Amino acid sequence: MALAHGSGIVTDGLVLAYDNGSSQSWKGAPTTNLIDAWNPETPATTMNWYYSSGNQYFTKSNVLEDEVNGYYYADVYITTSSQSGYYNGQLYTGGVTISSGSYYSISAWVWTDRAFQLRLGMIKHGSPYTQYIPMQAHELEVGWNYVVTTSSAMSATYTDARFEMAFGYAPAGTHLKIYKPQVEAYQFATPFTPTSRSTTQALTDWVGGQTITMLSLTDYNSDNTFSFDGTNNTDRGIYLPSQDLNGSYSVEAWFKFNTGGTTQGIVGDTQYGWYRFLVSTNNQIYAGHQQSQSPWVSNFLTASTQLSTGTYHHAVQVFDQSAGMRIYVNGRLDASNTNTANFTLTGRGPQWVGQDRNSAPSTRNNLDGTVPVLRIYKNKALSAAEVAQNYNALRGRYGV
Repeated sequence: MALAHGSGIVTDGLVLAYDNGSSQSWKGAPTTNLIDAWNPETPATTMNWYYSSGNQYFTKSNVLEDEVNGYYYADVYITTSSQSGYYNGQLYTGGVTISSGSYYSISAWVWTDRAFQLRLGMIKHGSPYTQYIPMQAHELEVGWNYVVTTSSAMSATYTDARFEMAFGYAPAGTHLKIYKPQVEAYQFATPFTPTSRSTTQALTDWVGGQTITMLSLTDYNSDNTFSFDGTNNTDRGIYLPSQDLNGSYSVEAWFKFNTGGTTQGIVGDTQYGWYRFLVSTNNQIYAGHQQSQSPWVSNFLTASTQLSTGTYHHAVQVFDQSAGMRIYVNGRLDASNTNTANFTLTGRGPQWVGQDRNSAPSTRNNLDGTVPVLRIYKNKALSAAEVAQNYNALRGRYGV
């Protein structure tokens, strides 16, 4: 879990960062975990919430504390494998109500030392063991995995449901750790965060705790990303606190765009294009700023690489006030200039994720895609080696 935002990234000069795939970033909409009373948030001596069937160890004596993160988890060992869907681990609580017409998400953090197919759903608490929410398959990789099963609209109300995991596809000898199982009345899951949830949907900047506001939960997906639909909706996007980038700075993003041939904002200023970081009509990165005082010098740069649609990319715009502008694409320098014209507009800069506002605020070039990771560095021009370091930290997550 501590590695969710990328181990070993550059932190010198980092003033704002979010990562949709990190529990450190998510604050979430107001919500209730329907199995809160049975979560491992108290010492093992008071726990009695896991029920086991099949050949595995999975009891309250195996609820342990992670000394690094300070969370409690269930420690599970699979002693015999059937290579089938049987051998279940279930939260032994039968008082969960799931209501007719509502949608639900069932989620958990799972660490494993073997890759296998885990199944997750909800079952009746007692015979006959009816599957209220059918178990969905999740392909686990070695290490930490965040798994989510979502339901369709419930056809009836059930007052005796319980959380269920199936470990039968795990090879014999598999070691598992289960963090923070959740059941929520949403069509998507809101990942566990060790801080309190906000009163509105939000991410939290994990550098300084600043609130990053999401205008609509419509943009949130069950895989912990935000997807924008490319339309000029006034109620869409993510708003960042201004960082006053009036010296050297660096802005970094992991992103994906689904359709090409149009101007699409990755992150932009409030209005009039004082700051722009976008995908151009030629599917190239275009980024930079304009001086906000006479002689109104522009300092923008276009990368040479033409990017493909439907694929994650990593781009970093670096302004070095002693050397000029640089753009890196997928870890490598792609374009540069020697223009040292500074960005002098106080209270502005990269503030809207998924939008480019080159004129009045009502006119937007919206992204048709997603920006799951964004980082802003102040008084820091990332070097080529530092850009490569950040790229390598998360490239495995995005398959590049």
